[in-house]
Amino acid sequence: MDKRRIIPVVLLAVCLVLLITAVTRLSTLQKELDRLEGKLLYLSDDIASTNRAVGSIYTNVEDILKKEASLVTSVDYDVEGLTEDGLARMVFKVIPKRITDTVSISVELDGQSADFTRDGNVFTAALGIDLFKNYGEYPTLIITDGDASETELLDTVDVTYLYNKFLPFVNAHLVGGVDHKQKTARLQGTLQLSVKPTSYDVTCTSAELVTLVNDKEISRFDVSELIEKGELEINQKYTVSRGDKLELYVDVTDSLGYVHRDLAHLWYVQNGAHAEAVEDGSHIYDKDGNRLDN
Repeated sequence: MDKRRIIPVVLLAVCLVLLITAVTRLSTLQKELDRLEGKLLYLSDDIASTNRAVGSIYTNVEDILKKEASLVTSVDYDVEGLTEDGLARMVFKVIPKRITDTVSISVELDGQSADFTRDGNVFTAALGIDLFKNYGEYPTLIITDGDASETELLDTVDVTYLYNKFLPFVNAHLVGGVDHKQKTARLQGTLQLSVKPTSYDVTCTSAELVTLVNDKEISRFDVSELIEKGELEINQKYTVSRGDKLELYVDVTDSLGYVHRDLAHLWYVQNGAHAEAVEDGSHIYDKDGNRLDN
């Protein structure tokens, strides 16, 4: 056989062997890489688990130290007597660690002060509180025995914007839109209303559909069935010009008389074209129309 023909065949065979060897080696390396990645992932999970455990230990230690340093064995509080003027009573019940015949306790918040009355080992006091106020501070407990007086911040007592906790949250939304022709806007779709209740006995009693054009109210009618049904088909016509702003609100009144107003739909002109939008989040008003949740 001609040597000139044998050499290319040999070279091809050698290259083929080298290629097979390289592919086999790459496959082995890929498997090893996958194994290492799996091990790294396991170690990462293990480290994360360890960090969580350490964090939990620190938290538990801090809680234990805080409890040991506290002046009281327990602190309980509740809100009573919600009224339509946004006021309520916050009732505190505490059991001090050291109880003597001469010990007295008071609580202070935002310039208010109330003395506790004693029934056995339990001391009770009440402060007036505004549901719509951001106090920016915690109540302060003052324990006095003779000439000695000690204070402690009740940092587990949340007194900021309590309306979020005690009043229902409403959300209105229009599934549909506006068809505008020759100064007539036809609003069609399904009006939906969801109400998130609280554990307190404040319920929604009525609802109204309110329409504004350029911030001026032009119509209002009852849609209280929305509260129970959750949705209502609407088909309304309004006389509006191209540059007007059309807003659709749902006003929900609760059992305390507060009005929860939520924007269900907005139609307006933006950059020379009509646009439609929905804003999330409702606002709360008193019966005179003053906004409370500023």
